[in-house]
Amino acid sequence: MNSNVTRGALIERRSFIQHWHEQAGACFSAGTNCQLVQHYGHPKEESDACSELALADLSMIPRWGLKGRGAEAQLNSRGLRVPPNHGFAQSQDDTNLLCRLTPEEFLWLGISEAGLQDPQTHESVNNAWFLPRADSHCWFLLSGRQTPHMFSRICGIDMRPERFENTQVALSSVARLNAIVIRADVGGQLRFHLLADSSSADYLWHCLLDTMSEFGGKPVGLSAYGMIR
Repeated sequence: MNSNVTRGALIERRSFIQHWHEQAGACFSAGTNCQLVQHYGHPKEESDACSELALADLSMIPRWGLKGRGAEAQLNSRGLRVPPNHGFAQSQDDTNLLCRLTPEEFLWLGISEAGLQDPQTHESVNNAWFLPRADSHCWFLLSGRQTPHMFSRICGIDMRPERFENTQVALSSVARLNAIVIRADVGGQLRFHLLADSSSADYLWHCLLDTMSEFGGKPVGLSAYGMIR
């Protein structure tokens, strides 16, 4: 679970794998009541790694879900661009993602810098239920041309670009864990968002690092993707 620290009246949220970041020499940047990994001491190398194979922890960035027969109508009423088909994601104007996991369940990923602000509480009304995902799911980002080859070692789904299209969403097993995988390329760069049970965050992170080592991959901070400076 998250390591939370009280700062006055506020609770400072920390990553599910905060101890690993600290041991790896991470330089942190202050987010909204949280700590975000800026880099691990080599910003240029980390930026270069993103095009080959890189892994970042996005677990401190907001995410939430909405489920029920009225979910689509509620999302439309908020002016969001809703994916017409389940199993796909739709990027919003500010690069945030709205994913349609099933016909009646949606997942919001607040990727942009503006999305670092915590979303307001959504009430369960009109046959739709708000699902707080910040505590239930860890969130990692993998990028680079070697990513599909890395996935072939730990996932049964073929993630090659010609087989798994951009914005496609899969509910699958990754490293023997139930996971959500979303392809969302940026500027022609292959990117995959990976979410799984937060209690398994440390296990999954180390599985990814071990598998990536075969392809020369490395962990990177959010500055490598231009998410923070």
